[in-house]
Amino acid sequence: MQTDPRRAIIFESDPRGHAREWIRHILSAAGRQGVRNRLVLLVARDLAEALPATLTGGADVVPLTPMEQLWCTSGSAVQQGFAKWLVARRRLTRLAADSVFFLGIDHVLAPLAADCRMPRAAPVSGILFRPTAHYDEFEGHGETVKGRLKQKFKRDLVLRALRNPGLTSLMSLDPYFPDHAQKTMPGGGKVVSVDDPAPERLATAETFCGPLEDRTRFLLFGEITERKGAVQLIEALKQVPISLLRSIEVTIAGRVDPHIQERFYRHLRELEWGRPETHIRVEDAWISDEDLSALLTQTDVVLAPYQTFVGSSGVLIRAAQYRKPVICQEFGLLGQFVRDFGLGLATDTSDPSKLAQALELAAKDRLLGAAGAARFDEFLKGRDANRFGNQVLQAALFRSRLEGELASLDAFAIGQKKMVTAGPRLVTRSGVHRVK
Repeated sequence: MQTDPRRAIIFESDPRGHAREWIRHILSAAGRQGVRNRLVLLVARDLAEALPATLTGGADVVPLTPMEQLWCTSGSAVQQGFAKWLVARRRLTRLAADSVFFLGIDHVLAPLAADCRMPRAAPVSGILFRPTAHYDEFEGHGETVKGRLKQKFKRDLVLRALRNPGLTSLMSLDPYFPDHAQKTMPGGGKVVSVDDPAPERLATAETFCGPLEDRTRFLLFGEITERKGAVQLIEALKQVPISLLRSIEVTIAGRVDPHIQERFYRHLRELEWGRPETHIRVEDAWISDEDLSALLTQTDVVLAPYQTFVGSSGVLIRAAQYRKPVICQEFGLLGQFVRDFGLGLATDTSDPSKLAQALELAAKDRLLGAAGAARFDEFLKGRDANRFGNQVLQAALFRSRLEGELASLDAFAIGQKKMVTAGPRLVTRSGVHRVK
């Protein structure tokens, strides 16, 4: 039976988004199991400094150097992937670690596909955000030729990465992908499902002033980047009937990405000047969990007009927690979630005219019918922070014997089951200085 390695690196070079919350879940699980001393958090400096000592006690927190941080976040996705691999490889020996778990392994598929290996055959695992090889199976796929070529390239990366014996577990946030991989890909048994954990629902805080009476309240929240579709939303508001504008209120809450600030505010000014009937409020700042809770409690419909976004989204999870229907893109995993669980309206959000039609439909009845029929609890089932932390620890500490018993079960197996052993050589820590 495979023994546990003594030390596992948890790697994350991006301090934004999911990372802080996920690491908290992992550390909490490690604390319950008494294995924090087996973890090395090799993370962006901002992330390292944000973690409280009460949570990290026992684990080593090692900030990336400014140069390492630059390498891991610059250039193309492939360049970033090789940079992350090289940094983790170099640090593996220095930190006397025995395995590496990438919180975001998508970019690292490139070095894995190139058959790169860690020293001492150390196992590698991680969370895959954006698998697309199965998107043809989704309703309303309709991708462009360019998109299909990109999808084929990513599929080839996954296929080659799965052949790398150093990859022991590929944890997919897309629950539809593991079944596809296990049926159609050699080594697909390495792909397992992990649910994006739902954040704790907080008590409502009355931070923001209440909505105007008798208006349908729409909310777009999170980091307002290009992919969030805020500009397309403003363009859609320019096309809806004046009578509709008088009956709705739109709030955009979250820091506007500097890359789209000029364009975003230019479109917003045009809307306000051309249609003074518009009631739109922009909170261009980081929104605390307490304030977001208040906004979600007060809103009627959550907006998720992503622009051909690939992967999962915390927006749908938050909306489901507060029993709020969504208007969302029809493409990819998000569209499939909306259709399968009845979470609201899925439409072509890249077309402002179709987004305007969706707003008009929602304003008529606040999607109360959709909210009443939505299977919110079913969608949220399994999205438990403790379960997530336990699953990551199982993969990172190489406890599940995936190499030995599961990875070889795939659609291409012929006859008997092939057993693969990939036990990493354990490294003693005597005489090794702990990096702080």
